[in-house]
Amino acid sequence: MKIKNLIFAIMFLISSPTFASGPYDGIWALFPYGYITITERENVLIAVVLATDDDDGGWGAYQGPRDGNTARLNTIFGNAQVTFDVNFESDTTMKATIVSCQPNPDYYCLFPAGTVLNINKVW
Repeated sequence: MKIKNLIFAIMFLISSPTFASGPYDGIWALFPYGYITITERENVLIAVVLATDDDDGGWGAYQGPRDGNTARLNTIFGNAQVTFDVNFESDTTMKATIVSCQPNPDYYCLFPAGTVLNINKVW
């Protein structure tokens, strides 16, 4: 089952930009925790997070509307139900603020509510 999840995450990471239309589309680094790929279509962001610091290569998918340079994203797949606000400070930098995190059974939230993460675009 984990192999299928990893393949699914990789497909999101290398998905064709042909269907994407957002100014923030690309791969972002959340050092040292992992990478985020962002794809946008019709002002809806999809963010797929691949945790490289996790032994089993954990990942999650999040979705939400973008309004200008901000977005509120919610879990569509993952080990926790997370809501976070994203503020794109430029085309290559963003801050993500954890609004809430409710872990699924046998999991935990890596970041508590209120945590602000600095994220940089790498591609």
